[in-house]
Amino acid sequence: MSLPYDQDQLRKIIKCLSQVSKLTVFKTVVVLIIFIGLFRKRTIQPTAMIFSLSYEQAFHNSSPKDVISFFEEDRFTSRVNLSKPIIEVRSLKTIWNAYPEFTFDAAFYLLTAVLRKKHYVSIYKCIKNEMDKIDKNSIFSIRDLKREIFDKSVYSIYLALNSNKTTFITTQSSLTSVPLIFRMAPENRKIMLWYSTNSRPIYALEDSIREKIDFDNIKANIDEHWVWDEDDIRFLESEGIQNVLALGSILFQEKVSASKSTSNFILTYFDVTPFRSGNGLYSERNTIAVLDNLMSLTVALDRSFPGKFRLRIKPKRRYSKVHSETYISKINELSKHRCVDLISPTSNLYKVVGESDFVLAIPFSSPAVLAKELGVRSAFIAAGIVGWEIPEVSNKILVEFDINSLIKKIENEMENKFSV
Repeated sequence: MSLPYDQDQLRKIIKCLSQVSKLTVFKTVVVLIIFIGLFRKRTIQPTAMIFSLSYEQAFHNSSPKDVISFFEEDRFTSRVNLSKPIIEVRSLKTIWNAYPEFTFDAAFYLLTAVLRKKHYVSIYKCIKNEMDKIDKNSIFSIRDLKREIFDKSVYSIYLALNSNKTTFITTQSSLTSVPLIFRMAPENRKIMLWYSTNSRPIYALEDSIREKIDFDNIKANIDEHWVWDEDDIRFLESEGIQNVLALGSILFQEKVSASKSTSNFILTYFDVTPFRSGNGLYSERNTIAVLDNLMSLTVALDRSFPGKFRLRIKPKRRYSKVHSETYISKINELSKHRCVDLISPTSNLYKVVGESDFVLAIPFSSPAVLAKELGVRSAFIAAGIVGWEIPEVSNKILVEFDINSLIKKIENEMENKFSV
């Protein structure tokens, strides 16, 4: 028996049913969230909402307690009211953390913990009206519905009721797409934190098309930028971005003090682990070239100062299957034979830098700039990297292209340390 529909019609029907089922699931979830909100205790309206922190920043390289302490520093609280912050971190671990300042989802938090129950009817009507406008033949996901209908409805009611009482803060992770509420709140203060100093592009010599960073998104949606130092200010101003403040290191970590070894000279290299298929500045070829040069440096300094020199390497992140096996094997082999001391990627950066006599970082990662801030000698190392337009100086820190020149500089540093 033949079906009363041809294949194209059948596909359209299946597609429509699929989209209708998504709407049904979405409606059910919205009703469930509202039900949860009816029984949840209300809290004080947040003075600031902080977005775009990653799992690594909040739970891996730091802790919720340290992140909260970071935002309590005078350099921030003197400029914005952070007495009642809400920090959104998109990680399931956020759900189980013991700190009420953290939430998995900002819109869910506002609906169930801030907005009053008397506003629920308005919110539900707003959600229903938006759902009625949906074309059932269009393609959408549950995530699209959540963002474009649920989040928008909650944010619009919250902003209408609270006007400009809340400051919104995000990080440079949202450089190309700011959180939704930023685009809905023209009257609220909106700040971007630049936690990294290596946003400036570095081009290969053979690049014929040099893509620029598109700053239109943040020019339209960010009022103020907080960066590390004056060099970062100059970079953003060269791109037409105004109202930039240099406030020092932005790491979301506790500022731990550390003492230096009296018997050893500690050089710490902060690497950027290459990906398997990476072809950029941080490629397997370039990072291994730097590593090989560091081994030459270690041999030379150990010959000049037997038993006095130690090279430490701190990976930026935990190694995973997306990273270069060749690079990781080389690092592990060097660590196994005690050629280097491998530091945990979750170590506190202030402590690691504070323990060091000299810091090296691949251009232009932030630890070298942190070392300058803490009064520790530092340099960017590009020895062995060829074919790239790397400036000779960044953030007032020299780039070392020649390993022999770097060896002489560190020998002088070691002479000064052990001659006292």
